[in-house]
Order: sequence, then C-alpha cells, then structure tokens
Amino acid sequence: VFQILPEVTPEIVPGTEENKTVYRARIPSAGSFHCSETGLGFEVSTAVTVEYEYGSWAESLSPSARQEWMVAGPLFHIRAKPNTVRAVHLPHFLCLADGGDLSSCKIAHFEAGHMTLETPARIHVFRVVLENPSFSQLGVLWRKIRSTITFIPIHSLVLIYRALRAADITLHLYLIPNDHSLRKAIEEEETKWESKHIPKPPQTNALYFGSQYEVSGTSELKITPDQLELCYRSPADQQSYIELYMTDMEKEIKLHMKDRKDGKLVWKTFVRPARGVSFVKQHREELRNRMGAIYPILARLRDIEAMNSDEEEEVLSMRNRRKSVLWKKIRSAIKCIPIHSHVLIYRTLSAADVTLHLYLIPNDHSLRKQLHFCYWSPVEQQSYIEIYTRVMEKEIRLHVNGQDDGSLVWEALVRPGDVSLSALSSQTLTGAAFVGKHRRQLRVQMGQIQPVLVHLRVAQLLSSEEEEEVRSEQTSQMMNDALLQLVERKGARAQEELYQTLRETDPYLVQDLEQSS
Repeated sequence: VFQILPEVTPEIVPGTEENKTVYRARIPSAGSFHCSETGLGFEVSTAVTVEYEYGSWAESLSPSARQEWMVAGPLFHIRAKPNTVRAVHLPHFLCLADGGDLSSCKIAHFEAGHMTLETPARIHVFRVVLENPSFSQLGVLWRKIRSTITFIPIHSLVLIYRALRAADITLHLYLIPNDHSLRKAIEEEETKWESKHIPKPPQTNALYFGSQYEVSGTSELKITPDQLELCYRSPADQQSYIELYMTDMEKEIKLHMKDRKDGKLVWKTFVRPARGVSFVKQHREELRNRMGAIYPILARLRDIEAMNSDEEEEVLSMRNRRKSVLWKKIRSAIKCIPIHSHVLIYRTLSAADVTLHLYLIPNDHSLRKQLHFCYWSPVEQQSYIEIYTRVMEKEIRLHVNGQDDGSLVWEALVRPGDVSLSALSSQTLTGAAFVGKHRRQLRVQMGQIQPVLVHLRVAQLLSSEEEEEVRSEQTSQMMNDALLQLVERKGARAQEELYQTLRETDPYLVQDLEQSS
C-alpha cells in the first residue's frame, strides 16, 4: 500500500552547527504533505511551520543497541508547534515488496539521551507512519534476527562522479542504501573537489547489507578496489567508493556490478567520452582546412590553463602561414589537455550551430532491456532505460511488450525531426528563472568559473574590475556567490548569458539541476 502526498518545497537555511542544513517547511493548510528535498511527510491539522534537519545515528544509537537493531533510514531532528502535526511519515530504504512479518520495523525516538521504540501505525513502500508524534529525533530501525538479517533486501543506488582534479580519466563509483542524507553527503564531498555527477540509471536489483559486490569493466580500466560491501555509514563519515582509472577515453566503457557470492548481475551501464573528443578526431581534416579566427580558442585555452603564454605566442607568430600549420601546432599543444578542454574547443567552433541529438537505438546499446512496473515515491530517483545511438538518420520504432505473454502494451515511432532545438528550448527555463530557482545549488556546485568570466567579459557584461573582484575571493563558494550577486544585479541579460555559458561549459550540472526541478 502506498500513498501519494502533495509536495511542499522547504526553505533551506544555515543551521547553528557547522555544515548543518536546516529545512523549514511552511505548510499552508490542514492536510498531508511531503518534503521535496528529504522525502519526510507530515499530516497536519492546521497551517504550520515545521523545521527539521538530519541527525546522526552514530551519535545517538548506542553500541549495544546496534547489536540488536539495523538502521533502515535517515534520522531526523524535527521541531513543530505542539498538537499541530497528527502524523509524521519517515522515509526508509527497506524493500518490503514481498510482505512478510513487519513486526521487526520500529521507530526510534531519542529524547534527553534515551531511546524509546514506537510501533508504526502504518508501513508503506517507502515510508513508515507514526501518529501523534512528540518531536525530537526520529528514525526507522529494523530488528536484527540472526537467521534472517542477510535476507532483508535493501533499496540501493549506484552513483558515479568524474573527479576533474584527479589524473586523466578518474571516476568514483559509490554503492549506498537509497538514503537522501547519504546522497547529499556524497554530493557535498565530491563538490569540494569540483567533481561532476555522471547521470546514469542508479537503481540496482534488491541488495543485502554485508554482501560483497564486484565491479568489472573494459580491459583498459584500472579498478581499485574491485569490490564494495553494501553497508550503512553515517553521512558524517567518509563513504567508501571504487576508483576507476584510465589514461584516455576514446570509446565507451561498459561497467558491470555482480554479487560476488553467486556471480549474479545486479547493475550495469555504459560511460561514454565527451563528444568533443570524437568531434575533433572525426573532423580533423575539415578543421585543419576551414578553421577561421583562432583568437577565441586561444583565449579559452589560456583561461583554463590548458595552454601557456609561450605556446600561445608560438601559434600567433605563425599567423601568416597556412591554416593547416596552425592546426598542427594547436593540436600538439592540446595533446595533454583533459577531455573537457576538447569539449570547449568543440563548443567554441560550434557556438552558432548548436545541434541536439536524441540518443535512441532499439537493439544495440540499451543498458537494460526490461523495466519492472512499480511505484516509486516522487522524491525517489525513478527507474528508466537508457537508449543510445551515435546518430539518428531515420525513424526508430520502439515498443513495450509484457514479459509474461509478449503482448504489445505500447509502441511509437521516433523520427529525426521529432526533437528540434526549438522544441527542447521551450521546455527549459530562462536564465533569470534558472538562476533564481537554483541559486543555492549553483553557489555550491559551480566548478571552474574562468570560462564563465571570459564569456561575460566578451559580452561586455563584466568589467575588468568586477572580474578581479570575483577572482579575489578566498574560496570557490565565495567566488561563486560573488559572481551570482553580480549577474543578479545586472539583470536578465547577464543571467541569461550565465545560463547559456553553463549549458555550454558544464552541461552535467545544468542537466542535474533541470532534471531535479
């Protein structure tokens, strides 16, 4: 049984402790609501403001209690006016699809250093309900029974980040319970190192705490370590991950995750190189013969420290020679540049001709050939199939069949003309709306802002004094904040320029933010 609750978006404010985030939900009327950020739900008798933040199981759950109880969801510290909240819906990551005895599910209530156990009034697929709560710290626990603990399936996620500060191509792969507090902790840690999330279908098959899962891939990959144990670590602790390394990424790599005990496949995906790499390789001859003004390219490469002043002078000194010689020098100068620099060259050459590709293919690189039809809470990552093709020259037929009897339940034709720039643009936000809606995330997650400053300066939206003002800030977040304040003061045109620049230089960030809307 599940219940869909209307969504409320909380205000996010700094907490009293360092690195603490407080969520403040202003619930407008009596009824049932769930938080868009955390999945926490409330049934209220009147309009009320509820404040809550993540707590620490490591600090609250005693060592003796950990021997008997398993953490089954995030811990929340909740504050609200007395007698206004009739029930609280606490998220959990237990997979209870098979039913069975649910008496082992309890709600821990911590008050004044003591834990009491409450029995849930109702247990849903992703939440358990406690009626007439008295607030302090609340979270879901599952009683450990030695004969069955390894047979409790867990909703789990695989997350992949590209570590831009690390050598060559370095990916971090995480395996965690489907707990928003853990996803948030990983995102914040990776953001400190300017890593970028690589969106991939994250859901695994049902997994089990204590089990070992092995990751394998193409022969060029160096995988360290090659396995992870699924376990719960407090958000304050360093989360375990597997490092995937290769010197170059010229073609897609396939990743598998298998249960080490029985070899069963539990998750797989493809990771593909940036389009700029394949573009440069595919069109090298045309670029050599047709490339015109190279000053914007040199400025971009110099700004991201991919080319030094001596190399720039060497290229400029040959301006009167044939363009093929210029191309040869530029190419030799960028051989050691990370993949994202190739992307910047591609974008610079193609800024006036943006081409959007719909990656679809029915019988080649689809990562999963089937989906299980089920309900996922609106705050959870929804399952999907990734369908990929390098080009789309003719129509593609898609159909969905029932696995049991093969009966056709849905079909469609997708044609090259179905997806156009204008069609996609109508679904995206304006720059001002994007900046306003995602300002908090932009302040934390914007990585290299040098290309952004160059764009704004070239567009005459930023003076040299204002650029220096941004660069003089001590931390990346302070630089981001100063830049956001500047573009907000300068109005809609500056915010649109920032938005379009981020779409060009940091598409993963823009995609993540727009998909989370």
